[in-house]
Amino acid sequence: MSNKPKVEEIFKVLGDDVSLRLFRLASIGIDSTPEFMQKTGMTRKQFYTRLQKLVKLGLVQKKHGAYTLTTLGTVVQNIQLKPLEELVDNYWKLQAIEMLKSANKIPDEERNRLIESIAKSEEFNLLSYVSPSKIKIINTYDELLKQLSKYTQMVKKEIYIASRYHDPVIEKNILDKFQEGITLYVLDGSPGKVNFTTELRAILLNPPDKETYEYCLAVLNSGRVHVRNRSLPFSFAVVDGTYAGFEIMNPLTPNEFLFAVEVKDEKISQKLIDYFNELWKTAEDPFPSMKLLPGAKSNLFDAAD
Repeated sequence: MSNKPKVEEIFKVLGDDVSLRLFRLASIGIDSTPEFMQKTGMTRKQFYTRLQKLVKLGLVQKKHGAYTLTTLGTVVQNIQLKPLEELVDNYWKLQAIEMLKSANKIPDEERNRLIESIAKSEEFNLLSYVSPSKIKIINTYDELLKQLSKYTQMVKKEIYIASRYHDPVIEKNILDKFQEGITLYVLDGSPGKVNFTTELRAILLNPPDKETYEYCLAVLNSGRVHVRNRSLPFSFAVVDGTYAGFEIMNPLTPNEFLFAVEVKDEKISQKLIDYFNELWKTAEDPFPSMKLLPGAKSNLFDAAD
């Protein structure tokens, strides 16, 4: 390299897909043999034309028969390229932060503290795994309930629900799905006195009729309905390992809904299922003494038989 490279020249060369691939490969060493070239999928012309541009800019050098990064190339990779790639990977986290910045109803000081706090939250970090084309922002709690209701109606095989909220319509949808043979996993985190588990318990202890009692008992003893109680850091749901939704909490006002995210993505769905299973380990069984073995009878309706 005879001349000092210009910043715009470096960005122009690395803005080319093929050159960027070669630059990354140079960090581990490029073998210029035909076999190596074939593995890259590049033509001979692509390979050598781009490689020479990288050499000319002083980003890559040939040493001991292999092309490797120069000191300048290493600095560009570690200080410029890697941080930029991390920012791109976190694109949707940054977009969510921009959304908060534009929320005029939140005072400036509170908004800044909110952004700083929420960026560190566990549920917010999930946005790092979501691709741009698969995300939908849910802005209100009412819209969240509508989406959750949609989830419970569309499930074909199994659904995981970890919820801090109590909604009779969603709970009815969940129980209706039992009749269709799906598997239900529920973590009930509603802090109120009336929630999914307390209503089931009330029916079992004071059933309105024998049919309702036997139906609820069949649900709990089916092996396809799993319910536990636990306080939850945030609510989320996963349908058939593909569709997922989770809420973003307001870290400055505990238990306050801020917004939610809906995605169609198997990777993030699996992460939420793994997280559900971890929470499940420390959750409580709300019906330890109310489950009967298949075929067993309760004394509640023996007299009527």
